[in-house]
Amino acid sequence: MKLFVGVLSIAILIFLYNQTKMVNIEQHNQLVDTLRQLKQLDATWTEEVLRSRVSLNNNYDKIATITTLLEDSRDRWLAFELARLPQVDTQKKAYLALLEERTELVEHFKGVNAIFSNSIRYFPSAVAELKEFSGVSIFAANELLSAVLKYTLVPDAETRAQIPQLIAALQARTDSDEDLIEQIDIITSQANAILKYKPEIDEVLEKIAILNAASVLDSLTDTYVELQDARLLEREPYRQALLIFSGILLLWIAYIGYRLGRSYKALDVANQSLEKRVEDRTKELSDTLHRLKESQSQLIQSEKMASLGQMVAGVTHEINTPLGYVKSNVQLIQSFLVQFEDFLQAHGKLMALFCSETVNQEKLQTQLEIVTGLTTELQEDETLKEAEELLNDSLHGLTEISELVINLKNFSRLDLAKVSNVDLHECLDSSLLIAKNLLKNKVTVNKQYSEIPKIKCSHSQINQVFLNLLSNAADAIETQGTILIKTRAENERVSVEIQDDGKGIAEDILPNIFDPFFTTKKIGEGTGMGLSIAYKIIQQHNGEIDVTSSEGKGTTFVVTLPIQ
Repeated sequence: MKLFVGVLSIAILIFLYNQTKMVNIEQHNQLVDTLRQLKQLDATWTEEVLRSRVSLNNNYDKIATITTLLEDSRDRWLAFELARLPQVDTQKKAYLALLEERTELVEHFKGVNAIFSNSIRYFPSAVAELKEFSGVSIFAANELLSAVLKYTLVPDAETRAQIPQLIAALQARTDSDEDLIEQIDIITSQANAILKYKPEIDEVLEKIAILNAASVLDSLTDTYVELQDARLLEREPYRQALLIFSGILLLWIAYIGYRLGRSYKALDVANQSLEKRVEDRTKELSDTLHRLKESQSQLIQSEKMASLGQMVAGVTHEINTPLGYVKSNVQLIQSFLVQFEDFLQAHGKLMALFCSETVNQEKLQTQLEIVTGLTTELQEDETLKEAEELLNDSLHGLTEISELVINLKNFSRLDLAKVSNVDLHECLDSSLLIAKNLLKNKVTVNKQYSEIPKIKCSHSQINQVFLNLLSNAADAIETQGTILIKTRAENERVSVEIQDDGKGIAEDILPNIFDPFFTTKKIGEGTGMGLSIAYKIIQQHNGEIDVTSSEGKGTTFVVTLPIQ
């Protein structure tokens, strides 16, 4: 209901406002100003025409300029919407017709005036050239020039009649000089042009002066003012209604503002209470999230340790095997040390006899034979060479044990969040070493490593993903099979593909393999968290893990990780 009242109030306000705006006062004022400009230009035009008529201004270009200004003002006036009102149609046509007629007269005047002005300009020089001819009366020539100039200023009938007589008198005094005759003909032609066009120019100027548009423009202006007053009077009730309605709306808005102020205070109190509750709830959720993260970390570590637990027997065997032959080699070397000890004691006695001040040749000979015999025995048995080989074998066994211990240590680390630049090939090799006992005797591992850059990730978490995938691949191979590992880099991402030719995964359970606690193994053989944790780890690294499988043919997991 309140919404309806608000929309209705706005609609009424817009309606009243539009009714008052239907009277465009600004456009009316601009139109009246344009008409005043037309009137002013018309008065200036009439003034210039009168000046031309009494010969106060011999330059008629200003009249043509005013004509152009009049046409521009006329076009501006006609562009107004108010200029198309039917109430002013008769007056508009009358003014336009008057303006068109005056414009035609000005164009006619400009053509006639051009001929007349040329004749006036060259007539004095043509008369002056007569003075160069002999037999021509200078007085007669000057009299003709004075008469013509007088006629141009005051075109009376007496002067007009006198000019042909003066020309005839001048022609009567000429002899047979052809140049003089030609010059008098030029003077006669110019004088006749002045006599012809002067009355025509005066007639055109008089017509222009008579065509005064001031009264028509005043009538147009009065009509527009009356129309505007009528419109304003017609819209006055709407204006008053708008004022009253606006006042009511302002009072209503003030009341709403008062209500909003009270509501704001109540809302402020509620916000403070809500903020406290939100703060408490946020702290509670933060604590819960912290516990969940700890639980997740413990779950991941538990799964990791469970994976290690399943391989403990194999890893122990992998340690015991090199440890056994290292122990055997050390025992053999220990027996060799007894022979070396006998040799060194005999050699020491021999050296003591050599260094004695009183040498007993018989004892010396006997001791020399003993040392020679021990040396021959060591050489024939190749004791030193065999001891060296045993030591090399022992070092190799200790290196294998060291690698196993280091990989176990790295795999079981708790600093899951530590991120560094990691070589995925090292992670794969480390995971293969941990799973060695699970893979040997039934799985052949083919590695197709491409050149890939190091990526930024958690070393221990990625190790756990690879170990889980390799363990599942080994479990899927029942007798003999192959695991193919491929790596490649493209589009700022690195992909690791682990493919086995085991029994595969059924199509109906394939969508569920990443679900927590989902497993197809027998009870006690799996927790169902391996692939779920692997999926979560790859998600946390902004990567993807995809799987395709065909039952009876094998399964392929593809892990894709960003380089940065």
